[in-house]
Amino acid sequence: MIKPLIPLNEAERLESLASYEILDTLPEYDFENVAILAAEILNTPISAVSLVDGKRQWSKSIFGTTIKQAPRELSFCGHAILKPDEVLIIPDSREDERFKDNPIVIGEPKIVFYAGAPLVDSNGLSLGTLCVIDKVPHHPKKRQIEALTALSNQVVSLMELRKSILELKNSNAQLEIDSKRKSALLNDIHHRINNHLQIVSSMLSMHCDNEEEERIRSVFKDAQGKIASIALIHEKMYHSGEIGTDSIEDHLNTLIGDMIELYEVKNITTDVQIEKLALSLETIVPLGLLINEIIANALKYAFVGRDSGKLTLHLKKYDEDYHELIIGDDGVGMPRESIGLEMDRLGRELIGIFAAQLGGELVRLDGEGTMFSLKIKKIKSDF
Repeated sequence: MIKPLIPLNEAERLESLASYEILDTLPEYDFENVAILAAEILNTPISAVSLVDGKRQWSKSIFGTTIKQAPRELSFCGHAILKPDEVLIIPDSREDERFKDNPIVIGEPKIVFYAGAPLVDSNGLSLGTLCVIDKVPHHPKKRQIEALTALSNQVVSLMELRKSILELKNSNAQLEIDSKRKSALLNDIHHRINNHLQIVSSMLSMHCDNEEEERIRSVFKDAQGKIASIALIHEKMYHSGEIGTDSIEDHLNTLIGDMIELYEVKNITTDVQIEKLALSLETIVPLGLLINEIIANALKYAFVGRDSGKLTLHLKKYDEDYHELIIGDDGVGMPRESIGLEMDRLGRELIGIFAAQLGGELVRLDGEGTMFSLKIKKIKSDF
């Protein structure tokens, strides 16, 4: 085994990594989603958003395993960060002098295939990787590696977005800041967040347009929908300061309309009914992403061979502790033993994550087409 070298700019690299205040933080769905997308595109059971600090490799998000960290001297990512402009590809670690007797190769998680795209900040410093792992050899296609690189850029944009939001929270905590300075800061952060989201969306659109394989095109298109959902929520929060009843209905109508256009499905009507509710950002973000995922699956599968169709979305108060979401379509329907839509692993994982964040479980309803109910647990910051 050959231990990874220490970069010449290590002190500067660690200083940059620390500035993001991300090490040892809780999982966040933004990063979880990217890890799942990476595994889906490269057809691997394991993926991670990993950061390399002075002594270890630590995963901000991990998919397919519970191992969140490893000593730096054992890590594949420790090697990957040495060349920020290259994706480190190890088709079979058992044939590579650097790794063949590594404890995490001969023991759990028994890494055989590894591909890691460096997470490079604006100063060219490599902070970690977006990596995919398997216990069998792989020889990824050029387009798959390009897609992994695109997603690694998205991770960096998410880190920058997260950093901007932290700066905003810190500025709000400083009561001495005057309103003029605060307004200027808010405006600056708003534009920075929008710029990051636009860059990610444009990048995904470009790779989608240039991709010939339909499965990978579909993954990029789904990711575009998720970014659009986050951007809509942020825009309304910036201008209104909260997500109120009118904003929710407007947001969900806009979201569904944008998705119908994105997936180019014709003659689709919508039935959106929203009761007088006001939801916190902690609820509306995973709710919007869950709706995005279900509607995306409906638009891809429910109306095949149909001349028209209808999407239904009702959100109402259920009792003192829960709201209820009714969502689905009047399409061709799916077998009862499935969750109700022709979802791949990615769709199932994401819907499970978002439903859990909302404190509920998606339940299939009887009737024509495919309809679901989700009880959404109210949280303290809900009005």
